Amino acid sequence: MRLATTEAAHEPLVVNHPDQVEVIDPQSPVPLPDGVARTCDPDVRLPRLIRDVKALYTADAFKAKVRGNVFLRGVVDLDGSVRDILVVHPLDTSLDRAAQKAFAQWVFQPAMRGGEPVAMAVSVQMAFTTQ
Repeated sequence: MRLATTEAAHEPLVVNHPDQVEVIDPQSPVPLPDGVARTCDPDVRLPRLIRDVKALYTADAFKAKVRGNVFLRGVVDLDGSVRDILVVHPLDTSLDRAAQKAFAQWVFQPAMRGGEPVAMAVSVQMAFTTQ
């Protein structure tokens, strides 16, 4: 059942359960493996960021004044480390790699379901701006 499309989304839409939403996007990343929770799953406490690492500007991108955002998706594993990092929306090849390298060093308190850690997919945005 299709609830709304981007063309018909002129009125508010109330979603009461994740099963009511179907995202149709030909550029969507590969589906998540079984056992990986999503932020919209019921009865799951989200992971909590303990340590983040900022992505470093590359010299060439800085010189070229490349600005914008890199959007990433990764899986916070049972131990709080980040794995399976994908660039969802790239900016510049060198900055995409820098963002992936930084995100791989992030540490979380893992997501929890029923008192047990569970792997969870998370999305992040890393901004690159020049002063």
